[in-house]
Amino acid sequence: MFFPSKQRSPAIFNHFDEIKPDEIFKRVNDHAHTPLYYQFQTEHRRQFEWNYCMKESETQKVHVAKVKQEKV
Repeated sequence: MFFPSKQRSPAIFNHFDEIKPDEIFKRVNDHAHTPLYYQFQTEHRRQFEWNYCMKESETQKVHVAKVKQEKV
């Protein structure tokens, strides 16, 4: 999934909001996903799992899974 730079973060978070618990989406980028990871930590704490699938100098691929929320 490709998003223009100005729309990238909002589109990624909209997509995350639309997926069901236990579903994942993949992100491939030509730079580090670190800022996006910290944004997920801030906005979706304990609601996601973050797994690097490939972390090379020119390409990084990450899987982001929505975690099923336990009812208290």
